[in-house]
Amino acid sequence: MANILKRKKGEVETTFRVKLDLKNMEAGEKSPPVKAYLFSPSGELLDAQMVSANGTATLKTDYGFGERGKFKITVGPELEKTSLLARTRARSTTVVAQLGKTVDLGISIFRPDWECWFGYFYHIAGDVKKRIKPDADTTLYAPVCTSIVEIYEVDYIGYILQLPPFELERFREELLRIPEEFPVPPRPWPDPPWPYLREKLPVKTTRAAMAKLARPSLTAEVSMAMTTTATASVASQLAGQVSTVAIQNLPTESFRRFVIDNIAAFRPYICLYLPGLYTKSLLATANTDTNGHFSTSVIFFCGTEQPDLYFKVKQCISGCLKYVYAPTPVPCHTYWNHPSGEEVHLVVTDPLARCHFENPGVDKPGVYVMPIGIGNDGWWKIHQGHLKPPAIADANRGLYHPTAGATYDPYGKTLDLNMQFHDGLRDPAGPNVMYYRWSYQKQGEAGWTNIDTPIVHRYLDQTDPLHPKIKTYKLGPNPNPNPASSEDNLFEVPPPELDWYVENDRYDRPFAKWDTTTLAEDPDDADGKYTLRLEMFNAAGNKVTPAGAGFKFFLAQGSMVDDEWPVDDAPQVEADGSILFTVHVDNCDTVAAIESVGFTGTIPKECQFLEYTDTDQEIEVRYQAYHPHGYLAEYDLAINRGMSGTLESPADWLNVTDPAGPPVTTPVAEGLSPVTVGELLDTHSRCAFAVRLHTYPRTRDGYDRIRDYEASDVGAFALVEK
Repeated sequence: MANILKRKKGEVETTFRVKLDLKNMEAGEKSPPVKAYLFSPSGELLDAQMVSANGTATLKTDYGFGERGKFKITVGPELEKTSLLARTRARSTTVVAQLGKTVDLGISIFRPDWECWFGYFYHIAGDVKKRIKPDADTTLYAPVCTSIVEIYEVDYIGYILQLPPFELERFREELLRIPEEFPVPPRPWPDPPWPYLREKLPVKTTRAAMAKLARPSLTAEVSMAMTTTATASVASQLAGQVSTVAIQNLPTESFRRFVIDNIAAFRPYICLYLPGLYTKSLLATANTDTNGHFSTSVIFFCGTEQPDLYFKVKQCISGCLKYVYAPTPVPCHTYWNHPSGEEVHLVVTDPLARCHFENPGVDKPGVYVMPIGIGNDGWWKIHQGHLKPPAIADANRGLYHPTAGATYDPYGKTLDLNMQFHDGLRDPAGPNVMYYRWSYQKQGEAGWTNIDTPIVHRYLDQTDPLHPKIKTYKLGPNPNPNPASSEDNLFEVPPPELDWYVENDRYDRPFAKWDTTTLAEDPDDADGKYTLRLEMFNAAGNKVTPAGAGFKFFLAQGSMVDDEWPVDDAPQVEADGSILFTVHVDNCDTVAAIESVGFTGTIPKECQFLEYTDTDQEIEVRYQAYHPHGYLAEYDLAINRGMSGTLESPADWLNVTDPAGPPVTTPVAEGLSPVTVGELLDTHSRCAFAVRLHTYPRTRDGYDRIRDYEASDVGAFALVEK
């Protein structure tokens, strides 16, 4: 309640005796709780008293100057914030009173008005989750914790009432020019429910309250499936709801009222053609818990329709509050006529958003250790990445090969080894497996080298629920707890009781990082096939076998199905209890070299002015574009003319997948189209040209092809008539 303004004792008091008559009370009905408020002309609260059961209240104040004073008396619901009285349609009257006297005042209010005072609770709840990818083909949704959800009420009708006539006419013209299909898939509704709900996408429709606003001769209900894949026939959809003839022939102000009366039918087109046509006001804020869930309630008074809601989410990142979810345009991400209590599902894609990560399930029982793959590349996508007898290794073993028709690609740079552990792995009464270790060995050579790059993960400390903290946990490398053991560089299995979360897939999920660029000074010496070994150790630092400790190695066999990994629970395990994988490493650059440009038989020069005698003469580019070990994805060869850089070379010179050279070759020799002087000059008689060559490797890092191993070269020449 706002502070009541009081003067010094002894001042003259003015008294107001209020008699309230609530009309249409039923026989035996108990009077609702009503309060009377006394305000000064400038809005200060002077007094407030509950109205008694017999409908009376006495208000007193010593406020005023001179002989007479002006006051405002308001009767309405009991509220902590008097600023909300206007929203409740509380009844107010102005009284001019002689100071120090008593004023009797009667107020009568009919039932439809006083019923509005008590409003209703409107509940808002939902989830905030971040889209992450444990592998290239699987999407998971991890809860975004410790975030603040801002909930706004969006108003469109108020803006339409104020829209200038010329803007309204422009909107009408856009509606009449609606194509048979949207230029882009329509999205008047927010993102659909989580894929893990496995339910049919619901259809949003206007509610009964809004339907009552529509004219009887019109169908005001609009249905639109929440999908971003199928296009919709907009012209037929709008025609099925309102008459386009009426839209065309109505006067401007009648069209304005027509849009307001049928706002439900026009909302998708407001999203497309008037994306800035709205005002929004903050209704409430709510905090997400560790599961990403939020809920709050607000009070609405005398609402004729359910509110249109818009959401924003912010988190404290690097010490500053930052919005991680604030989709635009707002009309395209508004929850129209949202019913009380129906949960919303907000999908965050900001890579900096922090989320609480939980391991997805597996389709086999047992306590397990599961190597998943390299980055987003699962082991099942690496050809013979893990070989089980009686399969025989072939020349492509260890190369990325996701599908039958795909190329075989090597790996390079730093490789992230991703894993998943069963929560019971560290149980002292069970497997008691505390540590793991990755090591590598080049095939054909002796000796293992431990991968010792430090691994640090992050978790949420909620010892103080009101002030959660982000803390780091170093998994390793650690010395062996047994001083007598030489088995060092051990990494701890993450404690399952901590609330692990992922802020960045690439930095928060790996359990080992293998830098393949340091394997040898010369990449040619380092390139080749490597065996990776995974070993497990108990709490005492002793190496254990799956059978001896009571756990299994699981290997994912494909992308998740219904949020579960399909696994092989009987992979090939070595006699010492380790499991082996093969990866082909190649850190060589591609080669892009333009040797010369000229006519057939000419000697190339540094500053080339090529004198032509016939526009049908062919230009010959001598170049090399390849990967030393054959792992070229493609190359682009292009000739650009003049200052504008207009591309004049044939289209088949781009995205060429067959390597060129060594030795030096030409487009014609590679089966590409020739290019003539006339084709390059077009309407010009002389001009300068640039020749560009760019090569792209197939080498991967587990997420994408490595751009660092691309190569490029540039040449130049000019054509002049001889």
